[in-house]
Amino acid sequence: MNFLKKLVFNSLFMLNANALNKFLFIKAPVDYLRRKGATVGEGCRIYMKEIGSEPYLLTIGNHVSIGNGVELLTHDGAVWVLRELQKNHELDWFAPVTIGNNVFISNGVKVLPGVSIGDNVIIGANSVVTKSLASNKVYAGAPAKEVSDIIKYSNKKLPDCVETKTMSADEKQRFLSN
Repeated sequence: MNFLKKLVFNSLFMLNANALNKFLFIKAPVDYLRRKGATVGEGCRIYMKEIGSEPYLLTIGNHVSIGNGVELLTHDGAVWVLRELQKNHELDWFAPVTIGNNVFISNGVKVLPGVSIGDNVIIGANSVVTKSLASNKVYAGAPAKEVSDIIKYSNKKLPDCVETKTMSADEKQRFLSN
């Protein structure tokens, strides 16, 4: 009987842990951004834990995935130097960040103020986006540069893709371990 209690407890704990994880790292950031004035579309998953000081300058489209450690910057902190040079400590500089629909922003990406990202865009890990990005492209690097268009990327990746989204964790493990 003790074994059965442990099994049930562990199963419930894992279900609750998965639900809590989904809430804390996907739903909670979306809700928080919306409460702070950002426009966030439907079907987004946001893993970034740091949110800038002007979230109301962010517009995020539908079906956008934002990875861990991403920074969406809406102000230029380097104005710090200009304040001293101009003897005007009230100076600031702000610009919005706009992200289109169906965009994947990988871990560690930095998006600078005033940037617009088009639709159907993939941005590689640790890229620095210094200027606006056109739709239907794949970008990477510092500064981010076009490395492919979405059709070429799709043609390269799709033959190796597998369907696992409806599998349980155990089914997925067995499938991927073969």
